[in-house]
Amino acid sequence: MAMFLDMKEEYDNWINRFYRGIFNKPYMSEEYKRWLIIKNSYLPSSLFQYTSVKYSYYLLMKDLMFINQFNKLNDPFEANFLHDFDLYQKKGMQLEVDESYKERYRVACFSQDNDNAPMWAFYGDNHEGICIEYDFHRNNLFRDFCYPVQYVKRTDNTNLAELLLDGKDPLNASALELFVKKSHNWSYEKEWRLVFDDEHDYEGIDFIMKNDKMYVEFLKPKAVYMGLKISPEDEDYILDLCNSRNIEVYKMYEDSSQYNLMAKKV
Repeated sequence: MAMFLDMKEEYDNWINRFYRGIFNKPYMSEEYKRWLIIKNSYLPSSLFQYTSVKYSYYLLMKDLMFINQFNKLNDPFEANFLHDFDLYQKKGMQLEVDESYKERYRVACFSQDNDNAPMWAFYGDNHEGICIEYDFHRNNLFRDFCYPVQYVKRTDNTNLAELLLDGKDPLNASALELFVKKSHNWSYEKEWRLVFDDEHDYEGIDFIMKNDKMYVEFLKPKAVYMGLKISPEDEDYILDLCNSRNIEVYKMYEDSSQYNLMAKKV
C-alpha cells in the first residue's frame, strides 16, 4: 500500500509541476514547448477508450475518433469558470460568463487503464461494450495535444475571470486551465484527453463531419478488449472487424479472488 501511495504521489506531483509551468504561458512559446516535452515524456505508450459496440465501426474500420463539445460531457462542472464570488462582491463587480466557448472546444477522453471496473460499468456499456487500446508512440501527431487531467479538491480560475472582466480573451494560452481540471471525485478514471479548438488550424490533423458529429482522423487501434458480459452476437461482430484489419482482440474475465478484471487473448 505504501508503495502504491508513493507512486500516486509522484504521479500527482509531476502533473502539478507541469501545469504550474504551462498555465498562462503564451501558446506554443519556447517555454510552453519545453513543458510539452516534459509532459510527453510521461505520456503512456498506450491509452484506452471505453465505448459501446454500436460506435465500433468508425473506430475500428475508419480510424475515426469522435470529439465531443465540452457542454455535452457528463460532468456538469466541465470547463466552468470556478472563482471566489465573495471576492467580486467585495469589489462591487458582477461576473457574467458567456459559456458559448464550451461549444467551440472539443475533447476525446482516454484512460490509463483497461481493467477499471467502474469505467467498464459507466463507459463500457456496463461491461457489454469494448475498450480500445491506442499506441500514442506509434505516431507523434497527437502527442502535443494530449493532456493528463489534473484532479483537485478545489480550484479557482480567478486569473481567467480577471482577464475576462478586463475585456481580454482568456481562451488562448490560458484556456488549457479550463479544460484539464476536474474534481478529485473523478480521479479513478486516470484520464488523459485530447483537446481541440474549432477555430485553430492543426497542421497534419484532419477533421470531418459525419451525421452532424465531428470526428478527427485518428490512430489505428492497437488492440480491442471485449467486456466480460458482451453478447455472443457482438463478440462475433467485433472479431470480424478486428480480424479484417489485423487488430489483436482480448476478452475480459473476472479474477474473483481479488475483485479484478483480467484480459485473455482471443
